[in-house]
Amino acid sequence: MLGRVVRAGFVAFVALGCASSYVEVRPSEPLAVTAGHVRAEISRAWLTADVRERGLDDDIDLVVELRVSNDDTRERTLSVGSMSCWLQLDPRHPDETRSLVTGGGGAGPFPGELPEEGSRLAGVPIPAGETRVLWAIFHGYRFEGSDRPRKVTLKVPVDDGELALDLADPAHGELRWQVPPARGATTLGLRSVSLVGGGLRATVPSTEFLYSSRLGPVAWDVGLVSTVLVQSQGPLVSATSSFTGSGLTAHLAVPFASWGPPADRRQLSLFAGGSSSFLVELLTPAAARANQMKRLGPHAYGFLTAEAGLKLDFGALRFAESPFPLTPTRHPLPSWSLLLGYVQGWSGGATGGGFLTSARFNF
Repeated sequence: MLGRVVRAGFVAFVALGCASSYVEVRPSEPLAVTAGHVRAEISRAWLTADVRERGLDDDIDLVVELRVSNDDTRERTLSVGSMSCWLQLDPRHPDETRSLVTGGGGAGPFPGELPEEGSRLAGVPIPAGETRVLWAIFHGYRFEGSDRPRKVTLKVPVDDGELALDLADPAHGELRWQVPPARGATTLGLRSVSLVGGGLRATVPSTEFLYSSRLGPVAWDVGLVSTVLVQSQGPLVSATSSFTGSGLTAHLAVPFASWGPPADRRQLSLFAGGSSSFLVELLTPAAARANQMKRLGPHAYGFLTAEAGLKLDFGALRFAESPFPLTPTRHPLPSWSLLLGYVQGWSGGATGGGFLTSARFNF
């Protein structure tokens, strides 16, 4: 019982979140149905933004906004709270059909978030010859097979009947819900820098933990870098010729060529960036004991790099599997990338030049 209460409270908290938690979906063709003298059409629809990464889950909502026209000579009444959304896998197996949890709705355009006073459940009158805009919200949940495409049908009860509007159907493959891809991604990078010329010569393997995004066609990233520097020649003082440290890194990449299908796209870009790290000497046990006796700490240095070169992106971050036919409105971020370029490093008053290679993986 306690678990159910906590779960219900969590779903309610998410549903009452800010408007930015929803992403608008645009059907690739008009969605409308007419029964008798009543016509209903989808004017807009939204999904909780996390559906792109997690698919249908306990805190994923579907919101639909309807334009309902009454061409009859008498007033009709539509019950927002009685709307339902059905997910049909196979008409031959009705036991596999699921429905999203009805969460109510309201009159007028969807305000972008649930009203603080709650949604409306009572019937909405539609006078003869007039049109009303209504919205309804449905809460999702995870179940076995919730990652499989399904026929999505919105059922709209009217005072003397029901409208059944198909929002999606696997048998109708051209009907898609167009959704902007995620703006950013978490990126893990494995980088190797070799400084082979100048007063500072070293091998510098690193790991990067970044946030990657796009501003128009330009890709950018910023994050943390963890570094080990092994000096083969230079002024840095260390009992082991090795240092460890961490710092910040950032890059910009401008594409100039791309090819391949959207799901397996290749893109070539010019990138530039750099890093700033704080390095601390790695001591041998004997050197550490000597420093303790002398009350000395390990040697420490700043380490700067400037980097430029080519970046090759592969693939695309795909939407999680869900019953909904989601397709991106523009090219999403790549699933992984390779970087090859020139690097200039500075530390301890010396500079060195060399090259870098890096492999990055987006999540």
